[in-house]
Amino acid sequence: MGGCGPEPVKERLSRIIDILNERFGTDFTPADQLTSDQIEEDLVANQELAEQARANSIDNYRFGFEDAFIGTVLDRQTQNAEIVRRILDDPAFATAAKDMLICNVCERQKSAQAED
Repeated sequence: MGGCGPEPVKERLSRIIDILNERFGTDFTPADQLTSDQIEEDLVANQELAEQARANSIDNYRFGFEDAFIGTVLDRQTQNAEIVRRILDDPAFATAAKDMLICNVCERQKSAQAED
């Protein structure tokens, strides 16, 4: 089952971004990794897929994974679209979302500036 062993998360995410950018001429950044993280978490939580992982080699697992992957991507697109719609259409929801983010964003930007 080579190629599926654990790696440090930051190294793995950075490597995925670099590979995609190089192979497909994209310009993804670490912020774009959020979509991949969401899909991965949804797939990991898929119990049927987990059973297939425990019972099969990576080559056999790939068959079930293909369908689960496409389904998960489509589900994630729907979920993200719903969040965007709520932010744009519901002022109270938008305010709550902004209130939850403002302190974290501000603090991260201040600490990033301090590192420069």
